[in-house]
Amino acid sequence: MHPDPVPAQRGSVDAEAPVPAAAGPDTLLGSSAPAVVHALVVLICLAYALAALVGVPLFADGAHYLFRLRMDGVPYVPDLRLSAVPQQLPAYLASQLGAGTLTVRHLFALSQVLLPAVSLLACWLLLRRTLPALMILPGLALLLNQINFSGVSELLAMQYVVWPLVLAMSLHPQRRAVWLYAALVGPVLLFQHALAFGAAFGLAGFGVILAWARPDLRRIWLRLALWLAAFGALRLAWSTVGLSEHYEQRMLTPDGAAFYVFTVTWGQHLLLAAVALLGLLWSGCLGFGRCLIMESNQAGRTGRGLSGGLGMTLLWWSTVLLLPLLVAIVGQEMLWGQGVRLKAAVTVMVGFMLMAAAGLVGLLRGPALARVPIAPVQSLPRRARAVPTHASGRLGPVAAPLVVALLGIFLLLMVKSVAWWTATRGLQTIVAESESPCVSLTRESPYGLQWPWMAIIDDWNAPMNALIFRPRLRDPDSGELTPISLLLPNNSCDWLALFPEVYPTAWLSVSWAQLDQRFGPLRVPESVSAPR
Repeated sequence: MHPDPVPAQRGSVDAEAPVPAAAGPDTLLGSSAPAVVHALVVLICLAYALAALVGVPLFADGAHYLFRLRMDGVPYVPDLRLSAVPQQLPAYLASQLGAGTLTVRHLFALSQVLLPAVSLLACWLLLRRTLPALMILPGLALLLNQINFSGVSELLAMQYVVWPLVLAMSLHPQRRAVWLYAALVGPVLLFQHALAFGAAFGLAGFGVILAWARPDLRRIWLRLALWLAAFGALRLAWSTVGLSEHYEQRMLTPDGAAFYVFTVTWGQHLLLAAVALLGLLWSGCLGFGRCLIMESNQAGRTGRGLSGGLGMTLLWWSTVLLLPLLVAIVGQEMLWGQGVRLKAAVTVMVGFMLMAAAGLVGLLRGPALARVPIAPVQSLPRRARAVPTHASGRLGPVAAPLVVALLGIFLLLMVKSVAWWTATRGLQTIVAESESPCVSLTRESPYGLQWPWMAIIDDWNAPMNALIFRPRLRDPDSGELTPISLLLPNNSCDWLALFPEVYPTAWLSVSWAQLDQRFGPLRVPESVSAPR
């Protein structure tokens, strides 16, 4: 006789009838899939570290932040963006201790990539033992984010901060660490991007859903929802009042909004559409279909769910074949300087859409609804408070699509690193080989910046990057660093010949002596060498 089956619990994937094991997409990686995904997540973290070492976070605004930190001696805080301060602290402390530009640059860049790398790792650690198949959604979101080059974006940082919280709320709402994290995210969002009020209100709404779904946790999650909503209201008021003084106001014009929001190349357009569509389809499959491999040791049964027939097969093959093709197209565009820009806000919008879907799927399929005790959770014995795991450690048919998405992240990080390394080496050649104290930067000069692969660095911040990435060539006799030329925009070289004032941008001026002290030695201009 077989033992009676255990009654299915609410919210448990075991409640579904088992189906026979089927050969197909879910068997390609087998039981080794979680280990493969774990290795890829670690590999992506290492790729972020490599991107920091070559200086990718110094693209555009990143160079401006570091240049101002080195020149002013304090963290750069534009438009009251206090959230940018913590990531500058390692570079600031090193600068205060007398470290050189190279050390400060590495610390600054590593601090900027720490947040996306830790966010990805945290998402996987939250999911791998509970609902690993759900990792496909943050994986797709981070893949799409690779078309953004910004290293100091509050908009992107907001997404990286919120992703682990949404997953933790949906899977482990009873844990005090999650309560603390939710409480800390409220004030963090206050000092994030002007649009952070949307994230705060979304988290508050999810907290209300949790309070309804878990009566035993109703009090704590209603309080946290009110806490998050309060900071959302403060951020909304700040954003509304501050628009007249912040640069975001310039993005309200049609041209400004189009540049700020949308992607610009065909590869980016297609990757955006593919991630949005595939993310929604996988969300539906995980939430309402049977994309999970389900295991139950009860009654000696093992069920494997690969279902949906033709629809499931088409979704699997579409993901596995389409994503590598689009990653190759986008990578090729980056190498040739096409579509290289600070950020496209639409990628964050898609990311939050996938985040909302992940939260709901996690709540439906994860362990949060599996056991709802009548007594308050704090009064239950420790053993009774343990949350059962219903999804197995396997990824099912999501394994190969997830591996493809993570490989895409790794490859685009490597492409950006190669493109940036090539461009900075070219910039070093320009300022090292020139014999004059100053090289003029215009639309058509210097010649070395006109190649397609140099477009990534041929921007308004090129004069700053020329100093930050200064070549470290030494005189064979003295062993001292060889002086370099300044790279200055438009007619700033003419001004430097008359006065010892340097204009790396039209709105910023510094003394030549201070610049030589921080980034030198520089070639001496006539205004300094001439007798006063």
